[in-house]
Amino acid sequence: RVLFRSRWTTSALYVREHDRPSIDPEDARMELCRRHVHAFGPTTPAAFAWWAGVSLPDARKSFELIADELVPVDLAGHETWVLAADEPAVRSAGPMRGVRLLPAPDLRLFGQDRTRLFAGPGQNGHSPLQDWFHPHGLVVDGRIAGAWGRRGGQVNIKAAGPLSPSASARAACRAEIGRAHV
Repeated sequence: RVLFRSRWTTSALYVREHDRPSIDPEDARMELCRRHVHAFGPTTPAAFAWWAGVSLPDARKSFELIADELVPVDLAGHETWVLAADEPAVRSAGPMRGVRLLPAPDLRLFGQDRTRLFAGPGQNGHSPLQDWFHPHGLVVDGRIAGAWGRRGGQVNIKAAGPLSPSASARAACRAEIGRAHV
């Protein structure tokens, strides 16, 4: 059997015939589920269904296929899972510290599903400070604390409030801007 792949631009649609990949569909299903759980765990079949664009029954089957590789985790009263191989890293992880300038597409990581626990579809506007010139996110200690944009080689930051009582947050912003210019 053959597989058809499509690619589109704003003005054209291209459809090409390709040979089917050599990977077994069940192996592909399990690997996709592993990658999701590794990147977004602790997670659930419902969050995987949204992320992978599959039905909830298909997502549940994927979790069943890799059940021996998963460790259950209680997250705010919800049954979730992480990969057993990732359990030590999850247990030893501390809170995120520091300043990061996230480009607009990466702000999707702050989207949440209906339970507000898992990465999923979120609101487009994460900060009232975001506008056409400041579409990106300023993240301080794991929370969105403002917006940033670049024009004429200059980075402009709009913070939602005081960054911190010390000058260290301002210095961290300057250091992160320096990395963004590279």
